[in-house]
Amino acid sequence: MDGLSSYSAFRNDATRGTAHRKYMTNLNNETTASTSSPLVVEQFVTQLPVYEGPLDVLLRLIEEHELEITKVSLAAVTGQFIAYISTIERR
Repeated sequence: MDGLSSYSAFRNDATRGTAHRKYMTNLNNETTASTSSPLVVEQFVTQLPVYEGPLDVLLRLIEEHELEITKVSLAAVTGQFIAYISTIERR
């Protein structure tokens, strides 16, 4: 299963989909409430064999035991995040 389809599978699964929708609704409400800030932040997206999507959703899936942490390469996530931070610093 490729990363994008695995993320979709988590998002569309009845149980996990509910958790994802609830989380995304809360996130959207927080974002809407703070739109007075002119700061725009790009969201870091990680790409792994078992997951592709926003880092915060990946962490939430792990925290809620909907994705086994042993299936996630923490070295790959860390490497991707460091590369992402490097691109931000160059801007």
